Amino acid sequence: MSDELVKPEGEAPPPPAPSAPSAPSAPASAEAAPALEAVGPAQQVKSGLSWFNIIAVLSVLNSVLIMTKASIIFPVGMGVTQVFAGVGAVLSEKGSSVWNVLAFVGTLVAASCVFVVGRLARAGHRWAWLVGMVAYGLDGLLLVPFGDWIGVGFHVWAIFSIGRGYAALKHLPLQAQA
Repeated sequence: MSDELVKPEGEAPPPPAPSAPSAPSAPASAEAAPALEAVGPAQQVKSGLSWFNIIAVLSVLNSVLIMTKASIIFPVGMGVTQVFAGVGAVLSEKGSSVWNVLAFVGTLVAASCVFVVGRLARAGHRWAWLVGMVAYGLDGLLLVPFGDWIGVGFHVWAIFSIGRGYAALKHLPLQAQA
């Protein structure tokens, strides 16, 4: 005889005992778990990389706004391009508009450098992430003498966000980092 209970014929089995709530079940396959875990770091890397483009584009836009004497600018752009545009605007009022052109060329060069650093970071060059964060940190220091604390705060936030993307690289497989 086995360890099973013998039930008389026609008798219904007892209802199952209520069970305690269980923890969420693990993914069905062992391969699904790493794929699900990689979603978070991959998104952090993409987010960190996007800051390079945001900074470059808003820097150019800020220069145009400053040169056209608009009443607003974006705090995320580069301080160096704001200085270029401001100096160009002041000097062009006293003389030729060539100063605005030179200031805008300087802005385009600076924004292009940020864009290229972002592309190099996207291509898998870890040093580009570090160069971008250090350069943007130094750029933020340009805002301090002008008392642009909102701009400094956004610089800190952008560097933090880029840094999170950089830190998330170690959680991705090598082929996904490029």
